Amino acid sequence: MKAPQKHILGKTVAASMLCASLVFSSVTPATIHTAHAAVTTSIKLQNQQTIAHGAQHKVYTKQINSQTVRIEVLEINLGHQYIKVAPLYGTHVGQKDTVTGMAKQSGAVAALNSSFFNMQNEGGTMGVLVKDGNIVSNPDKQENWNSFAILNDQTAIIQKLGFTGQILAPNGASFSLEGINKTEYWPNNSPASNYSGTIHKFTPEWAETSRGKLPGYSGIVELEVTNDVVTDIRLDQPGKAIPADGYVLMGHGNGASFLQNNFSIGDPVQTNYQLSQNVEQAIGANYLLVNQGQRVSTSHVESNLKGRNSRSALGVSQNGKTLYMVSIDKVDSNPGVSLEELADILIELGSFKAVNLDGGGSTSMVVRTPGELSAARVNKTTWERSVADALGIFNTAPKGNPVDLNIAATSLVMPGDLITLTAKGYDSNYHPITNADVEYKVSDPTAELTNNQLKFTQSGRHLLQASYNGISTDLPIRVLAAEDVKQFTVSPSDILVLPGEKQELKATLHLNDGRTFDLKPEHIQWANTQAGQMNDMTFQAVQSKTNGKLQANVLGLSTTIDIEVSYSFRDIKGHWAQQTIERMAELGHAKGIGAGRFGPNTDVKRGDFVVFLSRILNWNITDREKNVALNETVPAYTQDALKYAKHHGILRGDQNGLLNANAPISRMEMATILQRVLGTSSIQPAKTVTTPMNSLYADWSNVPEWARGSVEYVSEREIFGGMNNRFYPRNHTTRAEVMTVLQRAFVK
Repeated sequence: MKAPQKHILGKTVAASMLCASLVFSSVTPATIHTAHAAVTTSIKLQNQQTIAHGAQHKVYTKQINSQTVRIEVLEINLGHQYIKVAPLYGTHVGQKDTVTGMAKQSGAVAALNSSFFNMQNEGGTMGVLVKDGNIVSNPDKQENWNSFAILNDQTAIIQKLGFTGQILAPNGASFSLEGINKTEYWPNNSPASNYSGTIHKFTPEWAETSRGKLPGYSGIVELEVTNDVVTDIRLDQPGKAIPADGYVLMGHGNGASFLQNNFSIGDPVQTNYQLSQNVEQAIGANYLLVNQGQRVSTSHVESNLKGRNSRSALGVSQNGKTLYMVSIDKVDSNPGVSLEELADILIELGSFKAVNLDGGGSTSMVVRTPGELSAARVNKTTWERSVADALGIFNTAPKGNPVDLNIAATSLVMPGDLITLTAKGYDSNYHPITNADVEYKVSDPTAELTNNQLKFTQSGRHLLQASYNGISTDLPIRVLAAEDVKQFTVSPSDILVLPGEKQELKATLHLNDGRTFDLKPEHIQWANTQAGQMNDMTFQAVQSKTNGKLQANVLGLSTTIDIEVSYSFRDIKGHWAQQTIERMAELGHAKGIGAGRFGPNTDVKRGDFVVFLSRILNWNITDREKNVALNETVPAYTQDALKYAKHHGILRGDQNGLLNANAPISRMEMATILQRVLGTSSIQPAKTVTTPMNSLYADWSNVPEWARGSVEYVSEREIFGGMNNRFYPRNHTTRAEVMTVLQRAFVK
């Protein structure tokens, strides 16, 4: 099959995308700015490691206003014969992926997220994307935005790249080609999107199917082209497969009219386009940070890009042969940096010119440490966002001689354990050594070694050897026996659970040499009792109150756990709310917080209070409620109840639409929610108190106007009130207090 059509400009430029939250505004040309306000120290190198010839991963720190900033840097020698820098994207340009996923798919030894993108769209770069000379996507039209590119001589540049394109019909008519594989966006100061009234080209790199009819547009025409000949013309139809040997032209407005009026099925089509400069690789970038070795003013930058945040950036040395790829996190242990502080760091690293990339939650750098098979994130954030594209570093050196070899496997096991063996090492050109290259030998003749998996049937001390191309390494392995064990414990040592509930257990061997070994379910034999049964490491109680014992056996050793199945908890014995909590537990309204504890004096969060309500009122949560959007991260067990409460107006958001489900609930907030529930129900308690509120509570003036009706409602019905002649409206509410209030309100 013929390869997909490409447009080659000798060598060309690659681009990316931009966040939907960005406000596109008119800006003035950047100017040189040299002021320096923050109190800082110079960057200090903490660690460095060669990851390929010509590529180093360095970690710096810098003190800024008495805070330590950690700076991850990839320093790349672009002139090295075994280094290649190229853009990365997902399976298709029109599909987002994580930087980790892109690096793994492409085999890159390192990568950094790149372009801004519209998070609400399917993917696709807003900026330029050129890979190996092929223009995959044209530059954006955002004012003062830039591109990063590698020229044919492997020199890096940072500048604005232009794009021109034309579509020629067989009758000689022509029309401007607006874009290639572009997502929808609104250029600066434009009342219309880039799709409005234009023609765009979508190649197989974009996606498997064309765009088709789009929401908000009418009269979308798609011209399907195979081998430069029109094979289909569609009006407002769903997207169809993009030909492997062709492309699809999508037109709207005047663009749609041109396609309809000048082409018929079977007609030839010609598209011509080029960038303002021939480049080998390229990605889209943001505002200049450094120019001629000096910081550039950020006065023209949108406010939502300012302030301290996670950052990604690229810097280039004066001769264009050294590339600095920078990633800085904003996490609890790292304060992030402003654009000005980022520029200063890039200058210290050696940048003559530097540019900002997408930051915030998109910030992500991955590095393949020598010996590892794939790159991993160096950022401290646990969550990784899918992004439009990244800039990747590739090791093009041939295979070399082995330099280092280690065995990645556990050295402490039980008889019968199946050990998966993984060799980690690298050669003289920093290529990883894989299991397929390694030969294993084991000293125990009774051990079973098959397909890099090892099993010992006998206790004792054994030796595992791995060898590859003249080098070898040994791993001592100890297979445990009873005489190695000082103590066998199960935690918790006794179980207190509600009827029918579960308790996770942890079993541990405490060895004579001071080490510990956590046991797996297959290591232990459990002697179940009438109080319940074990499933893996989870005990599930019977459905009624009872007592019993559970015995665990391993390596001929045993330990016994006492079990109590009841409606009580360890931490409520003698508590003023003990009877209430036990009664609510028996009714299924009160649940513990683990290990037989209720946490009676723990503050209740807004989301947890709604969960209590959902249990006691037995809410029927349907798909209608489950489809309600929550604009915040909440624990999974609270999601359905919160969606129900939001849909029915029981819990309302703040001015930003947030329910603040993880915040402690105050007494006045609880009163407000209870009135919303009880005020419209048939189980509404009778009014028994007639004393005016300003006489009942000395702090009545501290109750906000919006909460006064609700506080009055719960006080008059004696659902809950104050203490010492005060209501304390802003005080938090404990779990014991909530159980007491809910019993008064709902339990007869």
